[in-house]
This record gives sequence, structure tokens and C-alpha cells, in this order.
Amino acid sequence: MIKRFFETAFSWSLTDFGGAYTAFSNEGLDGGFFVSERVSTTQNGAALVVFYGKSLKETYRRIMSASGIIKEEMFNFLVAEGFILKN
Repeated sequence: MIKRFFETAFSWSLTDFGGAYTAFSNEGLDGGFFVSERVSTTQNGAALVVFYGKSLKETYRRIMSASGIIKEEMFNFLVAEGFILKN
């Protein structure tokens, strides 16, 4: 389900390497997801991941179309706009 979300919402290419690691590419930065019992939260410390898009409204639409959950609706900050995607 998570893989389908990133493929649909962001057009990422995902490749499985075994049962515990999935690599992503096709977004200007390559990386991956590793299965772990540990959980990163804002309460215990977490990275802030920023996704760039030419149109915030189009990115929002794609996330919602991919069954994403928005934690905080669109807001202005500094010189940009954003929203918070629920993890």
C-alpha cells in the first residue's frame, strides 16, 4: 500500500531488494525505505522531509487521489506554502 501511494502520488519508481528494503528513484534524489520496529515521530525526534512540487494544489490533488491523509491543511510559511502529510 505504501509503495502504491508513492508511485501514484509522486510517480516514483520503486524496486524491492529482499523483504526489508525498497529503493526509490525518479525524483532527483534516490533513497530507500527499510522495514524496522523503530518509529520516528515528532515526539522522539524525526527528520523533516520536504517534497517540492511546481504546483502545491496539484501535489495536494495527487496525494488525495492516492488515498493520502493530510494532517494539516495548506498554510503559508516563510516565502512558500505547504501542508503536512500524515505519516
